[in-house]
Amino acid sequence: MYKKFFLLSCVFICTLRLTGNDIFVSYHLRWQKPIIEKISDDIQHAYFYFEGAGLHYSNGFLTSEFVARFPLTDGNIVPIVSIENSTWQPLTTEELKLVDAALANQAIEINTQIFYTQKKPELHIRFFPFRKNGATFEKLISFDLKVVQKSVFASKVQKAKTYATKSILASGNFYKLAINKTGIHKITFDDFKTLGIHTAQLPTHRIALFGNGGHMLAENTSDFVYDDLQEIPIQVIDLNNNGVFEEEDYVLFYAVGIIAWKPSSDYYSHTLNIYADYAYYFINVDEHIGLKKRIQQKAESSQSKTHEVSTYDFYDLYEKDQLCPNDEGRIWFSDAYDAITSYDYAMHLPDIQDGEKAVLRFSVASRSSAYPQFTFTINSAQQFQLTLPPHKDGVIQLGTYSFIPNSNAININVNYQKPTNNSVGWLDYIEMFARCKLQFANTSQLSFRNKSVVGDANIVEYVFNTQGNLTTVWDVSDPVNVVKVEGRLNANIFRFKSEANVLREFVAFYGSSFYSIIPIGKIQNQNLHGINTADFVIITHPDFIQSAQELADFRASNDGFSTTVVTTTQIYNEFSSGRQDIAAIRNFLKMLYDRSNATSPQNVLLFGKASVDFRDRTGTASNFIPNYQGSCPFDKNKCLSTDDFFVKLDDNEGMNNMGTMDAGIGRFPVRTKTQAQIVVQKTKNYSSQKLLSTTTSNSVSNFADWRNVVTFCADDDADQYHFYDAEGQANFIADNYPVINIDKIYLDAFKKVSTSQGQRYPDATLALSQRIMKGSLMLTYMGHGGDNGWAHERFLKRSDISAWKNKYNLPLFFAGSCSFGIYDKKNNQSPSEDILFKSDGGGIAVISASRDSYSSTNKQFGIKLHQLAFEKDNNAYRTIGQFYAQAKNVSSSVDMYVLFGDPSLTLAYPKYNVSTDSINGKSLANSQDTIKALQFISIKGRVTDESLQTVSSFNGYVYPTVFDKASTVVTLLNNPNSIQKTFALQKNILYKGKVSVKNGHFEFSFLVPKDINYEYGFGKISYYAFADNKDANGFDSLLVGGINDTLINDNVGPEIKLYLNDENFVSGGITTSNPTLYALIKDENGVNTVGTGIGHDIIAFIDDEVDKSIVLNDFFEYNENSYTSGKINYLLSNINLGQHTLTLRAWDVLNNMNQTTISFTVVNDEALQLDHVLNYPNPFTTQTSFYFEHNHPGLSMDISIQIFTISGKLVKTIRYTEASNSLRVGPISWNGKDDFGDALAKGVYLYKLRVKTTDNKIAEKIEKLVIL
Repeated sequence: MYKKFFLLSCVFICTLRLTGNDIFVSYHLRWQKPIIEKISDDIQHAYFYFEGAGLHYSNGFLTSEFVARFPLTDGNIVPIVSIENSTWQPLTTEELKLVDAALANQAIEINTQIFYTQKKPELHIRFFPFRKNGATFEKLISFDLKVVQKSVFASKVQKAKTYATKSILASGNFYKLAINKTGIHKITFDDFKTLGIHTAQLPTHRIALFGNGGHMLAENTSDFVYDDLQEIPIQVIDLNNNGVFEEEDYVLFYAVGIIAWKPSSDYYSHTLNIYADYAYYFINVDEHIGLKKRIQQKAESSQSKTHEVSTYDFYDLYEKDQLCPNDEGRIWFSDAYDAITSYDYAMHLPDIQDGEKAVLRFSVASRSSAYPQFTFTINSAQQFQLTLPPHKDGVIQLGTYSFIPNSNAININVNYQKPTNNSVGWLDYIEMFARCKLQFANTSQLSFRNKSVVGDANIVEYVFNTQGNLTTVWDVSDPVNVVKVEGRLNANIFRFKSEANVLREFVAFYGSSFYSIIPIGKIQNQNLHGINTADFVIITHPDFIQSAQELADFRASNDGFSTTVVTTTQIYNEFSSGRQDIAAIRNFLKMLYDRSNATSPQNVLLFGKASVDFRDRTGTASNFIPNYQGSCPFDKNKCLSTDDFFVKLDDNEGMNNMGTMDAGIGRFPVRTKTQAQIVVQKTKNYSSQKLLSTTTSNSVSNFADWRNVVTFCADDDADQYHFYDAEGQANFIADNYPVINIDKIYLDAFKKVSTSQGQRYPDATLALSQRIMKGSLMLTYMGHGGDNGWAHERFLKRSDISAWKNKYNLPLFFAGSCSFGIYDKKNNQSPSEDILFKSDGGGIAVISASRDSYSSTNKQFGIKLHQLAFEKDNNAYRTIGQFYAQAKNVSSSVDMYVLFGDPSLTLAYPKYNVSTDSINGKSLANSQDTIKALQFISIKGRVTDESLQTVSSFNGYVYPTVFDKASTVVTLLNNPNSIQKTFALQKNILYKGKVSVKNGHFEFSFLVPKDINYEYGFGKISYYAFADNKDANGFDSLLVGGINDTLINDNVGPEIKLYLNDENFVSGGITTSNPTLYALIKDENGVNTVGTGIGHDIIAFIDDEVDKSIVLNDFFEYNENSYTSGKINYLLSNINLGQHTLTLRAWDVLNNMNQTTISFTVVNDEALQLDHVLNYPNPFTTQTSFYFEHNHPGLSMDISIQIFTISGKLVKTIRYTEASNSLRVGPISWNGKDDFGDALAKGVYLYKLRVKTTDNKIAEKIEKLVIL
């Protein structure tokens, strides 16, 4: 238990000792030099960091924070944490500039919290490792952390919540309606009919109403929320008291709108629902549904009054939430002050108590390089100013002003003085407060309360001036148990007494002028409360239910998961009274989690795109399933955008996204049904245990050796952070999982080129595209990134993604960069989504940041991702959702990362093992012979299970790749101030083949190329094997070096046959701009693919441009059971229209060269084109065949050939279907007979070739033929 924890958490140097339940850990913090990360021309991150630190943002500083987590056996403890034996060092002047000095005190303040992860307690410890020692600021260097666990009463046990076993919506007929304000509402007879309720002879006693109001749900999992819809009391106005709901009858009820108010230390504070504009309620008129609650009269308190009040606390609000300056965060603004700098607002104030002042509270914001000022003018008389500090990003500030009103009409002018042309201001909201007379104002409905009289055992007598109106008062303090207040009316004064131990809310009304409802209609029955648990939960927008169910059914059959699919509409109806709310989704998942004895659900998939525009203010309709948004609209560092919130399911989690993830969570951010179909099909293809494609000229099989490869890419920053971040993760894999073949694409190891668009790394981009084409199980990038791709030099552009063709070999991407996954911008698609939605390639999933991230914490997160991805848990690999969630739980400052993909997917790990038995007859276990250049090698091996027993049922193929020793690559110092670095890369291939496996055993031979590195060192045999929809992998080390002294007489280079797309191609033919180079290479001693000899690579070049050669060593593979012949498949791209030549040059293992050249013409592939249409032989007697070339390979074609006489009579129609990757079709044979089977007469005929593709493109050509 502690060994595993130690591996995950001790990224600093630490020693862990346990004494009973107490913990003693010695730490040495490895401080780095100050880090400056340039995000863009005007944004950079500068901070002072030690390895493993979290990053805390405050006052414009990113300050390193010590974070440690310890598993506990019992959560009912009080941890007493102390720091002992500490050593300190003064901060340098440079370091001090990067630390928030306000966080440094004379003594360290240690923060401890006990969280639960999957129902198991953990102690989290945090503190800032700085102190102020006199006038000197110091950093902590080393210390002992001591944790004494003091047991307490079992008050911190996770509470067992009780949930309804059946939703009220499970049966019966329910009709949904909406309201948009708090107060007493009226449902008319016409409303009933509009809703679709059958009103004929409807008994009034059968009417019931359900709903929980429109306030936002609590984010904290331990705060109170209603479970399922609550029935609320109503008053049925039956005008003739006949018990039948008729035309003039109506229903009254108290509805809670979307604005919540609560008392604060000064006045009141409000919360506007950020997810919904309406609250919803549900009518039922079935006989046996609900209790049929009615408004009951509450007897007046018989106790003596302790207080008497004739005033109430008035509040009102102006807030529109129409603008989001940076398209991020949950705080939206009402108005922008830019081109328009002055706005007028009208509010109404009831009669204020004599001698009292009214209060206005303004929330405003500004972005300005100088001091801007807001001026507030009330009723053209009283004026107040609020000056905001300069801030380049933006700042929010409150201003509170009291005034004596001179009218009930409160007209407010707000003016923004712009100190610079670029200054912009915003109004968030205006709150108005006053102590008003307890009487009707300008409406027939008045809500009132008075917090000044709240107290234990207080009895308050309210004195209400009815002003002659027949007044009714409801106590609405508990909206699901509203009661009518009993009181005493004397003249125009209505008095009543009520307890005031808590703040009570009342509504007084008269007449029949009530708020209207908005009828919506009948809803379907549902019962999410009837679901007990599931391994895999899919939460989908209703638009994508079909695709979601398809994926759930696949996971059930393919992986054996228990699954459930629910729609957001169902969740909202049952858990948030019909309105959108992220806490409703979380609460549904918590219900499943609390009901499970294990840790279900294990994975959750959100099926629909998120948008910062929850309420579609911009009309882009891009919000399908909302996510968690932070509260800082001007600060990308803090304005979080994440899905983690939904799976923080233990008690006391969720508030401010606090807590740990208890399940894996991913998202398909789809906006259309087509996107939904694409991602589901890609996911099914990836997880399929069937062979979907063999490796051909235009694709790599889903079962191929890409499953052995992990790729690391790194940006070229001068300070080397990204290089070392990637190299640290690569070394972790190399040290712990040597079966993996590691590819590295580090920009500083490639030549930087200046272009008209800026500096670029074309060779690195090509290397990335080639790696995508060949495949990689995981691909990690560490460096700068954003909405346009990776690196300032555009190492990866969005156009590159669109060109990828890797349909069946899809990597999991980890982008350790900023903002590569901004998935919540209005109507915008991020590069991560491009990768996910690409139907014929891209990736199977992407882990990327939705906001800015930090290289230092990205590295630790990446190491943990890779560790947990390849480490088995209970003899099984984790799903990507599980290792993603677990890696985040033990990482710091990575909340901004999001998983785009199916979290229940397991990476394509091979099932069995492959091992080497002998080399040249010598057992590898007992002897380590040396492999030499020009030595003939014979290797035997077998496929084994986890017990190392031969899998005798394995009959298929093994694909061995024999590598030379790792090479040392030196970086090129492309940037000023760069430091030259070296790294190891094992890519030089001695042999790559395809060998048959029979009964689990195999054998292959090859001649070692002359071009090996003659120094002695360890090479590697890497195996991938496949048979009957199961696969295996393995590796062995072998000593490579020296040269064999046997003389081989061979001076002839390899035989080369070169084609485009397939062997049907004829030199001079036509093709598209993206053909596949297809070559067959043969040599009696083998082909050189090592790549270490100067000029001895397999290369291809177009139009004799040798300097733009493509190196194809990695793309050559020997034929089955051969070391003398093989093939190359390589996708060429973006060749210009017109005539070209293609040359392929290859060397044999003895360094003899040969080359061959073909010519071709690239034609526009927008229109279908036909060329070289002919029949052969021509003339003919009894048999001929038709041939033609076209420019649409890979599409199915309906082909017709019509034979006409010279006079135009149709005598024969030949129909043919072609579906291949070839550019050439034929032979299509014909025996010279007509449609009736009779031989045609000798002479000249015309034939019309007509071709139609599956995408409805058509081309025709007419030619002549002669029958002799």
